[in-house]
Amino acid sequence: MIEDDLRSLRQVLARAIDASGLQRRDIERALEIRNGSLGNLLDGSLDLRVEHLTLLASVLRIPPGDLLMMGCPQIRAAATHRLSDWIGPTGNATSTATPATAAVAPLPPDDLAEMIRKAIREELAERKET
Repeated sequence: MIEDDLRSLRQVLARAIDASGLQRRDIERALEIRNGSLGNLLDGSLDLRVEHLTLLASVLRIPPGDLLMMGCPQIRAAATHRLSDWIGPTGNATSTATPATAAVAPLPPDDLAEMIRKAIREELAERKET
């Protein structure tokens, strides 16, 4: 499962980089890796680190969690909890939120957006079939 998700994550990173329109050289500079080594990072020859994800997210001006959310579908699907269930919605360890109150809290905007996208994709797929 982890290897499949890492492969998927690398594919998501490659698609995001291509979609950004930025030069590979500029991405490599932002990720603080040698010129010409972006391909090695994306094919798994070079270890992908959290630092790479956060720097890339910064360059793309997206939340780093978006990369993991889209790039790790199997692990995400297997998750039974949210971090906010344990530490509260603000990430504050001293938060008074309990798992019960976190469970009834509204969905985070990213999750809501993903649910909407999924519903639209399903609707479009049904329309193509008929």
